[in-house]
Amino acid sequence: MNLRNIIFNPLYIFSLVLIAFLFKYKSSQNETVELFFGFTENKETEINLDYPVRVENLEVKPGDFIPKGKKLATLTQLTLLKEISDEQLKVSELNSQYNKMREGIEGEIEILRAEQELKLADVDFKIQEVEAEIKYQDQLKNDLASISNIDNSTVLQLHQQKIARYQKSKQDIRDDYAVRIQQKEGRIQNELAIHYAAVKRHNSDVGYNEEKLKKLELTSPSDALVGNVNIKRGEYVQSFKTMMTLYEPNPTTVVGFAHERMIVNVKVGDEFRIVSMRDPSLECKGKVTGLGSRIVEIPERMRKIPEMKTYGREVIIAIPPENGFLQKEKVMLYFGDATDSEISTAQQSSN
Repeated sequence: MNLRNIIFNPLYIFSLVLIAFLFKYKSSQNETVELFFGFTENKETEINLDYPVRVENLEVKPGDFIPKGKKLATLTQLTLLKEISDEQLKVSELNSQYNKMREGIEGEIEILRAEQELKLADVDFKIQEVEAEIKYQDQLKNDLASISNIDNSTVLQLHQQKIARYQKSKQDIRDDYAVRIQQKEGRIQNELAIHYAAVKRHNSDVGYNEEKLKKLELTSPSDALVGNVNIKRGEYVQSFKTMMTLYEPNPTTVVGFAHERMIVNVKVGDEFRIVSMRDPSLECKGKVTGLGSRIVEIPERMRKIPEMKTYGREVIIAIPPENGFLQKEKVMLYFGDATDSEISTAQQSSN
């Protein structure tokens, strides 16, 4: 095989291309050993509650910017509705129990009054019998006055004493039943006071929960952008279901991927220069706040040569909220002072 055939052999040409490619990749790794890529991340907040609710009104939509404290939605807490219903039911039961108790005691009072009337009537009947006897004795005395002088004063006095005893008996009956009836009426008053206190307590709970229902509004915990809205008006939402997501207006975190063979020993607290790949004039300083606990495959978008699988360690960097970066924007992370040519080279290698 002559030299001409060797030069134009396809396998020979492929080998040269592969060697050149590997040489270029090795050179790019060595030239940018202190450079790696990442993307910006906005802090996400999931809005949920630990109790079920019904959505009465929705005040925001995806993409809205909302200041801290702005109303997101008006809700009804379903547990409050149940608690109100339970308290109202308790009040109805208390009213029913009290009315039943009062009717029972009032029935007992009517029985006492009826007994009193019977006893008084019995005493009146006995008094009437004595008065009839006195009248009879007087009539008998008048009829016999022409025959003999009869003295019935002693008998009359005995009858009058008996009537006096009967009258006192009537008063004793009245006094006795007055005390017993008063005790029954006093029991009604005591039960009424207890009843009113219990009803007042339950009604107070009802009023308190009704006020909480009026004030149940979902508000933004901070200035944010509305992400996904997973609820709609009239919907019943279960406990802990994510109703919506909120994002910080600007990214506050950069997630980077340092190559596993990177010479720089990255540690928590290290400071990096963050430069936008979209606009190199946008940059800021950031500090490492966390490191991945294992080696992972670097996402294709974050590789220096996207076609080649590479592995590295995740690096979390905090950046000031006052920046011009976009969410999920690709950025270059440089450990030190990068030159314009280094930034340009890194941009070209990532495009």
